[in-house]
Parts: sequence; structure tokens; C-alpha cells
Amino acid sequence: EISQERKFVIVPNPNNGTFVLSSLENQFSKADVYITNTLGQLVYQKSASSTNVSLEVNLPDGIYFVNVRTPAFSSVQQLVIKTSN
Repeated sequence: EISQERKFVIVPNPNNGTFVLSSLENQFSKADVYITNTLGQLVYQKSASSTNVSLEVNLPDGIYFVNVRTPAFSSVQQLVIKTSN
């Protein structure tokens, strides 16, 4: 089931490629995290199971989409990476 509800938050956002995904509900049980660029190309993938998932990605500055899929939900949030001031 694809839900439009916000099931997680990205902290901080924008960030420099180091950030945390925090579940707004229980924990991510068997979560798969996919990051795609604006063209829909997969640029990062990770599996996790905890309330907060720490990520460090080496991606160019820009806008990305973080898709978290668990057995209970699938949710997408926009991610902004900005390494320079």
C-alpha cells in the first residue's frame, strides 16, 4: 500500500550528505531505503531495522527522493544535498 502520509522525517534537510531518517511511528522493521535522483535513477540503497537510520552518502549537490519501504508502508520524502555555502 502506498501512503501519502509522512511516515518518516529527514534530519537535517537540507544537509551535506550526512543525515538521519527518523520514523514517525514505531521503528522501521525490515526497511529498504532507496535514494533516487530527479531522473528516477537509483543512486543509493540500504536495508535497515531501527527507529533512526543514519546515512552518509557521497552524492553531488541537488534534489533527491528518499523512498522507505517496509512491509507496512511505502513513503517518499524529498532530500536536498548542499555541500557548499
